[in-house]
Amino acid sequence: MDEPSPIFIDVKDIPAPEREFLETYSRIPPEEVIPHVIAIRNEAFAIYPWPCIGQLHFLYFTLANSQFYPALLARLTSTSTSTSPPPSLLDVGCCFGQDLRKLIVDGVSPSQIAGLDLAPAFNTLGYKLFRDDVPRDGRPALQFDFYPRDILDDTADWTPIAKRFDVIHTAHFLHIWDWDTQVKVACRLVSFLKPQAGNSIVGTLLATEGEEGAEGKVLERFDRKGQYFRHDLSSFDRFWGVVGESVGIKLGVQASFAKIDLPEDLKGAAWAHSGMGSIEFQVTMV
Repeated sequence: MDEPSPIFIDVKDIPAPEREFLETYSRIPPEEVIPHVIAIRNEAFAIYPWPCIGQLHFLYFTLANSQFYPALLARLTSTSTSTSPPPSLLDVGCCFGQDLRKLIVDGVSPSQIAGLDLAPAFNTLGYKLFRDDVPRDGRPALQFDFYPRDILDDTADWTPIAKRFDVIHTAHFLHIWDWDTQVKVACRLVSFLKPQAGNSIVGTLLATEGEEGAEGKVLERFDRKGQYFRHDLSSFDRFWGVVGESVGIKLGVQASFAKIDLPEDLKGAAWAHSGMGSIEFQVTMV
């Protein structure tokens, strides 16, 4: 695990916004930031060796960099004289909760947000990474709802989050399954939304450029345990049509594709290919 690889990279620095967040929000001295991040990364990678952990994606503010963030943030922070509760957001596949913490810094109340991920240890590691589990400098210890659940578990108790949220966020999550499993997961995501027009699912996923005569791309999983489906814009639009029909709700799709320029150390990885990119999306109840 100590050797750099396309999954487990050598960490020499981290992007400026995330470094600044760790230095200001988490009060970590500049010289301690990288050793601290590496220690948490190694601990998490031993639990589940996903590429997104090995490559430090658990640090990056995916939601805050989204084109949909300004409108979403305005909605979550708007004041209203209505007796209805303020809008709420569930981050599915939240990992260490970096996007949730950015929302809080940007003015959203912790009572409006919740996280869901497979491993309860990820939530614990999030508190260790961001050092916000104890009061400090006049700031109370952070508290928000976290639900350790396997999104595919039909026997899990989903009632605490069923039809509860106005917005679902999910970053680099749907792409880890084949088409049929993605449909099942997306239907479950819709079930977490309050059933009213305007509520939405926002997020990103790895994708592929459209190819003439083809729709999407089937690839081998990075762990060699099966295959997964990687969308292009055409398949992604059709996908949400299938999901909408399955749950009996009309869904509007906004999506854009951006190609990823792969660094040399990632070329040749099972999950990487020419034409790989990212789809940023918002799917809204109509």
